[in-house]
Amino acid sequence: MAQVGTEDRQALLAARQALPAANARALQAAATLRQRLADEDQQREQGILGACTLHVCTSFRAPGAPREPREERPGYVLYRELEAVLRASSLSDRVEVRAVQCLSL
Repeated sequence: MAQVGTEDRQALLAARQALPAANARALQAAATLRQRLADEDQQREQGILGACTLHVCTSFRAPGAPREPREERPGYVLYRELEAVLRASSLSDRVEVRAVQCLSL
């Protein structure tokens, strides 16, 4: 059987003494999170949390990259992927993805 040295004992005692404070902080964090989630659920039920629109520039491309075909531009690819992911998620009723030609103008 391995012997526990003095330094190990001191470290174990320090950890044991810190445990109640760590547990208290963890319990407080959990209570805060539960309250925030409950508040958000209540706001959602009351219609306070509204929908939002995410605008994606479909004309974005790297300098020197070809302009056509449009469907291969990185901005257009990002738009299609975001649209598909959001459509399949629980956020589909709250987030609309809208394609725009250029956001820099």
